[in-house]
Amino acid sequence: MSQSPFIQFVHGVREHGNCGSWERINGAYYQAVRIAILIEMPCEDGDVHKLRKDYKWGHWAGVSGNAMHMGESLYGLACQHHQPFAIVYENDLGRVPFILSGKRLSCGDRFIGLDKSGKARKWRVTGWSEDNQSINVVGYETSDFREEGRRKLMRFDRANWLEYRKGVQPC
Repeated sequence: MSQSPFIQFVHGVREHGNCGSWERINGAYYQAVRIAILIEMPCEDGDVHKLRKDYKWGHWAGVSGNAMHMGESLYGLACQHHQPFAIVYENDLGRVPFILSGKRLSCGDRFIGLDKSGKARKWRVTGWSEDNQSINVVGYETSDFREEGRRKLMRFDRANWLEYRKGVQPC
């Protein structure tokens, strides 16, 4: 069975590297995927599934333990540098993309919009719902540069995001 250049690159780390321990191989897998994203290596649907199944994704890019949120950091990097991998990631997780001004939002992205009372707030993406159908954001006063003051929390599903984003501007 043929593999995409993306998977071939990660596979090369396992086959040709002298990592010696799971700690080193897990770090090497993460760095290999990061490099593949940065250089926009061709990928295919199913590549994230292969990474999860054949390369123990949960150990080095999972959502708990020492790898907490590493997969999200790779998704964020792909949103900035390699849209095809971001789409493959979304397809594998069943994630709905949330797009603002032509850019996919990822954890840490910021935008300015109104809260439910009509007050302008600076919002930051904090994550997705477990089913990957909603996005969670935290909002602060627009003058709260350090984001230390009173917070508002909101969750958007696809339908209410499409309506809400009409009045939003990126930070």
